[in-house]
Amino acid sequence: MDENPYKAPEVAEVAAEAVISDPERIRREHLKHETSLKGAGLLMLVGALLVGISLLSVFGMPFVYSSGGGSARPRGPGLPILAVVGALLVLQLIAGVGLRRLAPWAWIPALIVSGLAVLNVPVGTLIGGYFLYLLIAPKGRRILAPDYREIMRLTPHIKYRTPWWMWLILIMVVLAVVGMFAWFSRA
Repeated sequence: MDENPYKAPEVAEVAAEAVISDPERIRREHLKHETSLKGAGLLMLVGALLVGISLLSVFGMPFVYSSGGGSARPRGPGLPILAVVGALLVLQLIAGVGLRRLAPWAWIPALIVSGLAVLNVPVGTLIGGYFLYLLIAPKGRRILAPDYREIMRLTPHIKYRTPWWMWLILIMVVLAVVGMFAWFSRA
């Protein structure tokens, strides 16, 4: 009887990386970028909403009449301009919904919208440039690949947690905007 019956059993130690499956590792590596792409999609939807509001205001505004030398004739945005703005609205909606769903087909419309945003100096250049980075970076290409949806399906327990300081910044920005509206509307 060589073996001690009171001796604790021996356990082989396993490295923490061995417990995490490959889909989990991939998802954890791309989670922050995934969240940023979804945020870009949300901003594109907000942009589409603003473009839609501007389109409605253009259709709702009365035509401006010129009084300079001759007959008064209606002036307003031409049909080609309205068509371009309408196409931009549809493209932003498609790109925004696609990025929110992380759909592989959203890559091209999102690239077009981001490329056009770069032309809108200075804020659009910064935002569009960042969106282009998110889309063109290797992580962005990987997230928008067709097989990444399967990785997401296999790892529903992995969620992004927004840091507390980002919530604090968001609350401060919202309060500042509300304060500005209150200040300017007190007249």
